[in-house]
Amino acid sequence: MIGAVIWKVDGGEGQFEKASGYITSNFSVNAEGDVVDYHMGSIFLA
Repeated sequence: MIGAVIWKVDGGEGQFEKASGYITSNFSVNAEGDVVDYHMGSIFLA
């Protein structure tokens, strides 16, 4: 099984209060249930 997800960042707490951007995740799961995933983020601080 394979899949992907995208999170939109539109704020946070502390130093990330005005953060914006995206985080993506691509993943795969094999027949034994082992998961391999990769994350990539582009976060901008105002």
